[in-house]
Amino acid sequence: MDPFYLTKKVRDIMKTLRQFRNIIREGLVGMWRNLGMTVASVVSITFVLLMFGFVLLMVLNVEQVVFESGAKLQKIVVFFENNTPQDKLTEVENKFKTMEGVDKVEFTSKEEALNEMKDRLKGDDYILEGLPENPLPVSFTLHLKSLNDGERVAQEAKTIPGVYK
Repeated sequence: MDPFYLTKKVRDIMKTLRQFRNIIREGLVGMWRNLGMTVASVVSITFVLLMFGFVLLMVLNVEQVVFESGAKLQKIVVFFENNTPQDKLTEVENKFKTMEGVDKVEFTSKEEALNEMKDRLKGDDYILEGLPENPLPVSFTLHLKSLNDGERVAQEAKTIPGVYK
């Protein structure tokens, strides 16, 4: 390699660094000379970024609420009369599992329903202590494959003997 070539390469690098330093220095001098415009620009950009962040936060919150609402709507809870025998409940559970549009079936016993009610009432669960027996019914929660299946599955579930609501 030619030593003159390395010297030229070093000179080019030094020239680029000087140009970069001059650009930065002149930019800072210009900002200092026009301090009012600099402050106005910084404030306006800050305001726009804050507005953008606020709008983005609102969109994400609305999206989350819609998603959670959709998940809650994809369930149908079927309550049975208190005197429904266990073998009938097993038969109905099998029927629900084979029903078109039902993805998953969850059984909730009277005791589980009472425990869930106590959890919801938190500090006010003393209200349930005076009851002579558990008044809550047995239920099945039907998780739907699609919201479109909801009306049809609900109508079909109403026709089953022993369904309270």
